[in-house]
Amino acid sequence: MLSTLSAIIFLAFLSLRIFSAGTVSTPTPVLLTSQKDKFPSEFVYPNSQEIGIATYFTADSPEKTIDWYKNKLNEYKLGTKSIVTTVSNGNNLTLIEARGKDIKIHIQITRKATDSTTQIKFLQ
Repeated sequence: MLSTLSAIIFLAFLSLRIFSAGTVSTPTPVLLTSQKDKFPSEFVYPNSQEIGIATYFTADSPEKTIDWYKNKLNEYKLGTKSIVTTVSNGNNLTLIEARGKDIKIHIQITRKATDSTTQIKFLQ
């Protein structure tokens, strides 16, 4: 009985110390949804398979995937575009960023030298 009472007093004391500090930080919630809910379905690469939240893969090459996204960005007439590709030891990494009036797109396309699939990930 005494140990339960001691635990309650300790928790009460701890609560007073936390709240008396003046600021309580609340963690920012992270919304985990399918990218299909956040972007028009037209930006999901054709015949790709969803393997995680906002992450897809395709058997197509990175070059074919990048070209498809370049065409899609032109189709939507997005004003600001940045496409950066790095290839090292057969590993391919491409970052695509584009903005328009009502849309902002951040896409990462990767393929490791040892992989047979290209990964497409929508970033925030």
